[in-house]
Amino acid sequence: MTAATWRPSTPDTFLTDRDAGDKVALRIALVIAALLHVAFLALPVIRSAPVIVAKEGKRIELQPIYIPPPPPEERPEIVPTQLDYRESVPVPLPEAPEPVFDEPVAEPVDVSVDVPVFGDELADVVPPAPPLPDIVDEGHADLILPVPIEPREELTYPKMARIIRKEGRVILQAVIDEQGRVTDLEVLKGVLPDVGLDDEAVRAVSLWRYEPGTLRGRPVKVRMRVMVDFSLN
Repeated sequence: MTAATWRPSTPDTFLTDRDAGDKVALRIALVIAALLHVAFLALPVIRSAPVIVAKEGKRIELQPIYIPPPPPEERPEIVPTQLDYRESVPVPLPEAPEPVFDEPVAEPVDVSVDVPVFGDELADVVPPAPPLPDIVDEGHADLILPVPIEPREELTYPKMARIIRKEGRVILQAVIDEQGRVTDLEVLKGVLPDVGLDDEAVRAVSLWRYEPGTLRGRPVKVRMRVMVDFSLN
C-alpha cells in the first residue's frame, strides 16, 4: 500500500484551477448562444412547413393556408359632363320699307317774325352808351392820345439863354380839346427862371394843332404832358 503525500496548493496552482473553470463556463455559454441563433434562423422555416398531426394512429398532413389579398377598391368612373351646344340661328331683320316718291313733299314754312323797333322801344333793346368824362387823363386804358400835326410852330431860342449857353427840357401840361386845339397850358418843370426858355415853350406849344384824342371811338378832351427840349448845336 502506497501512502499518499499531501502538498499544500500554491498560489500558482490555485489560479490555474480557477482559470480552467472559467474556460468551461465560457464554452457552455458559446454553445447555448449558437443553439439559440440556429433556432431563431429556423423559426420561419418551421412556421411555413406543413403541420403533421397524429390522430388515432393516422398521420394527417396539413397544407399551409393561402389568404389572397383583398381586391382593389372600385372607384366610380368619372364621365365628363356633356355640354349642350346649340347652334345660334341668326334672326333675320325686318326689311326696310321702300321709299314712296309719289307723295308731295311739304315746303318749309317760314316761322320767323319781324318785330319792328321804333323810338323808345329801341332804347329798351340797346342799352345807352355810358357818358364820357369832360376831361380824360392820358393814363386811361381805352384812350387814344392826340397826335401833333406837322408842321408845328418852330421854337425860337431866347437871347439870354443863348448867351449863357443854357440848355434843358421844359415839361408842360396841356389840355387838347375835341377839335385838337391846345388849351390850359401849365409849366410842370422849367429849366431856369428869367432866361426865357419856359415862356418860349408855352408860346410855341399853344400854337400847335393835334389830331384829337378818342375814347371808345368818340373825340374827347385829353389832359396830357408835352415835353420841349432846348439844345444849342
